[in-house]
Amino acid sequence: MQTQSLKKLGLALTLLLLLLALSAVESKKWRKYHRINMRRRKGHNALGTLKLNNTSVQGNVNNLMISESKASVSTTALPTANLSNFYNNVYTVALDFGSNGQPLTVLVDTGSANLAVTSSQCKQQICLQRNSYNSGQSKSYKANGTAIQIDYVDGTLKGFVSRDTVELDGLKVKNQDFAEVTSLPTAFSRLTGIDGIWGLGFIDIAIDGAVPLFYNLMSQKLIDTPIFSVYLNRNASDPNNGGQLLLGGSDPILYKGCLTYVPISNTGYWQIPVARFTLGTTTLFSKFDAIVDIGTSLICVPSNAIGTINQKLQITEFAAKDGVYIVPCNKVSSLSDITVNIGRKDFTLKPSDYILNYNGTCISAFTNCNGLQGLSNLWVFGDAFIAPFYLEFDYEYKRIGIAPKL
Repeated sequence: MQTQSLKKLGLALTLLLLLLALSAVESKKWRKYHRINMRRRKGHNALGTLKLNNTSVQGNVNNLMISESKASVSTTALPTANLSNFYNNVYTVALDFGSNGQPLTVLVDTGSANLAVTSSQCKQQICLQRNSYNSGQSKSYKANGTAIQIDYVDGTLKGFVSRDTVELDGLKVKNQDFAEVTSLPTAFSRLTGIDGIWGLGFIDIAIDGAVPLFYNLMSQKLIDTPIFSVYLNRNASDPNNGGQLLLGGSDPILYKGCLTYVPISNTGYWQIPVARFTLGTTTLFSKFDAIVDIGTSLICVPSNAIGTINQKLQITEFAAKDGVYIVPCNKVSSLSDITVNIGRKDFTLKPSDYILNYNGTCISAFTNCNGLQGLSNLWVFGDAFIAPFYLEFDYEYKRIGIAPKL
């Protein structure tokens, strides 16, 4: 039961934190890898919140070996594809489904492991507002039909499993299982422009044991090394340049110095131990675990931590709106840097990193995890944390590499 709860939690984290944010307005040479350029999509609407029902997750901090390494890469030319970004909140990639290449835009999410897209069999208005997969148009489609369901406090996502070819910028994965979604919770109604989710978490949290897309990229020898790396561009005025996703390696020209590697502390999520969290010169928290999740927009913290952070940032409860906290924009320059110690190395967030400006409305990147049961001891490092850094996710050695980005 706990394992199933863990699987559900990944998608819930993605949706809850995404909706909260939008509501406010090495030593190896990689032989075969694939570079994907990111771009941004303009236009989004304010959204409500989704809360997962009956979830639990365990966090722990272990004494782990940490290492630093400068990765090297091949000079082989890399084909590119486009990723989109909704106002620094959501990073998506275009995937083509079926023999006829049906294009669908999916959220890139390290907090879940399944691939799920809207089905043409979904007749809800919220499904008709987006692109959908039509198995009848694909000659490579193989029926499965196993029912899949994810329950939320605010509704239920339902669908069934199908199998088909999935293409990512020329990389064709054959016989990929994915969920065709036939029923969406109403809270998705204003989440336009996104047709599904691509989970990049470990297979341990894949619902119903489905083999994740990245695992099939490896098994079908489309990439040689079980690594992907991420560089997020936060310049919302340039919708066509959202950053880069590299499959099969990392690119040292995009970060400063060496990658600091920290082993995963609880396999399933990309969960790592954090030694210290310091605001200015004051250490506020020490020895906790954090899930690193590209599919989450903000930084989700336990309820006891949000009060301490808000007090230090001089944010009152009266500044709360739909789960996020408003900050006067003219106060941002007077705030202190935040230092997070990971792998015995300090990583700095400037006020402009953790205070987000949406067309003149400034919000804190920190929000409360108490809407999700079982997160009392865990943090979630979403895009607001990830953006200043270059991150490498390594399935084989179960570790994350991190360095300041250039």
